[in-house]
Amino acid sequence: MTRSGQEYPEGLRDGREVRLDGQRVEDVTAPPAFRATAASFAGLLDLADHPVHRPVLVRGGVRRAGAVPRSYEDLVARRRAFRTTAETAGCRAALLTGAAFAALAALLSVRPHLPARAAAPKDRVPDPY
Repeated sequence: MTRSGQEYPEGLRDGREVRLDGQRVEDVTAPPAFRATAASFAGLLDLADHPVHRPVLVRGGVRRAGAVPRSYEDLVARRRAFRTTAETAGCRAALLTGAAFAALAALLSVRPHLPARAAAPKDRVPDPY
């Protein structure tokens, strides 16, 4: 089952240590610096519960945006989910996130062939291979 928009901010109130301008923030959903972002993510999560959008955004209880594509059809469905989210939410964040994931996957798949200066240091980024 996917998390709802109401559950998302509740999940952020788990005792994690977050600092803003050097001060500890007890509730990360309260400060203006974080409030709008938390509300935006909650709205995107609620979008998947809408009966019209759920078949496009969720498959087998898993959001398509977070699922690893295993076939061409999965890639097409994932792209459609990002597009639906962006068009419905009136933002480009979903498309940019999808593009970022695709670029990262492509980079990781060719990483052994990159020049030394383009590859990330092994002590900072775990090697997926």
